Amino acid sequence: MNLPNGLTILRIVLAILLMPVALHPGFVYKCLALVIFLAASLTDYWDGRLARKNKQVTDFGILMDPVADKMLVLSAFIAFAWIKLVPVWTVSVVIVRDMVVTGRRLFMKPGRAQSARASGKNKTVFQFSFIVGILMLLIVREMTFWNASWNLAADRVIYAVMLGVVAMTLWSGVRYIAASRSK
Repeated sequence: MNLPNGLTILRIVLAILLMPVALHPGFVYKCLALVIFLAASLTDYWDGRLARKNKQVTDFGILMDPVADKMLVLSAFIAFAWIKLVPVWTVSVVIVRDMVVTGRRLFMKPGRAQSARASGKNKTVFQFSFIVGILMLLIVREMTFWNASWNLAADRVIYAVMLGVVAMTLWSGVRYIAASRSK
């Protein structure tokens, strides 16, 4: 196993840890959830960079890197739906899209797996940024200066941005499927 693939596996482990930590009440747990997510996000950056730089791109990495990303994002989104920050239907749309794209990757012939397209990478950056923002909001809501009357406005912003996340997620899925049909 090479280092980039090890980082991908580490991201999977961190994704599994994220949900129970994010669901646990309290300031410390919200901070820990943010640290876990940021650490996992760094592994996403470094695994790809190191794989390309050291010419260690593998079929395992091409397949599992996006799977690890999906696990990380879905772990956070499911936690957010559980605590009613985002609607369950939006998370369901993201899950279905990810299952379709991942299923498509699994049925591609070995050596023909398609790397992430620009729209997929942009989607991931947008999703990661949204998740960091939500985790930071959860931390701020635990602080004494947070006024409960701000919750409605914050919830409306979260809903609007989550709709954007869903739209971008669907768009990147359509683009991926269209591009993979020509292969």
